[in-house]
Amino acid sequence: MKKSLTTFSILFIFFLMLAKMNITRTYALKGLNLWLFSVLPTLLPYTIISTILLRIDAFSKPLGIIKKLTKANFNEHIPFIVICGLFCGCPIGAKLSADTYKLNKINRRTAVFLLCSLSSLSPAFIINFALPISLPIKLRIMLFMLIIISNVISAYIIIHFFNIKDKSSNPSSFPYDTIINQKKNRMHLTDIFESCILSSFEIQGKIGGFIIIFSCISGLFIQTLHLTPYYALIFNSILEISSGLGTYNTFQLSTQYTALITALTSFGGICTICQMFSCIKDVNIPKKCLLYSKIISAILVYIMTYILLNI
Repeated sequence: MKKSLTTFSILFIFFLMLAKMNITRTYALKGLNLWLFSVLPTLLPYTIISTILLRIDAFSKPLGIIKKLTKANFNEHIPFIVICGLFCGCPIGAKLSADTYKLNKINRRTAVFLLCSLSSLSPAFIINFALPISLPIKLRIMLFMLIIISNVISAYIIIHFFNIKDKSSNPSSFPYDTIINQKKNRMHLTDIFESCILSSFEIQGKIGGFIIIFSCISGLFIQTLHLTPYYALIFNSILEISSGLGTYNTFQLSTQYTALITALTSFGGICTICQMFSCIKDVNIPKKCLLYSKIISAILVYIMTYILLNI
């Protein structure tokens, strides 16, 4: 039943694209411009550098020294994931969490918690684009912090609700880990750079594909269903967050509207979730954890934003 519904939906979208070729072309160009001139230049350098740093294990030794000096009990790989995932935004946080788990450097419970906690968009995107720029900068920063807090709370709920076990390693990763260690012993730095660059371009290519196809789908349904601007905003944002939030300036700001925008920003859109799914497809992390975490986070941040604005 589920497979039949998926097949029917894809066929319906395909024939709708054929019937509305002008709309499809227009929104495909919008998606391509968004990816090529905004997303790619913003994410690609950080994806390459973070992948290289993870591959050469750059932070384990200095953080290991700090761990010994402070006698603190922490995994030296976690600060690197948190810093990169928090400031670069998704899907880099998802990719680093999955890759580090794949290399057996963190356990499954920690990987799921980090994946759900670091699933927000980058702070620069949220503060300067997603949230209404007419809001004071201090309020936008506070709303960004609420998104992060809601992600952490939802991650805590998810690992307890789904009873994620604290396994010491990823069972499917041992062959991969062995291959990586063998290659690392005989790979030069230039080879590592080349491998990481190709891997990063593959990730960014997938992101571009998701953005283009979801831009086409949202444009087709908006134009076909003749939705009002308010419902078009919600529908677009649920599908592809960047194209959806571009229309918020047409509305008069209110407490409820600001809370809605913040919740949609926290959810990130199905397109963003699919991007993160592609980053964790090779590891033993259930995708439903990420999906439910995003939904819970959106609900929590809506409530917290509404309370904040009414204090």
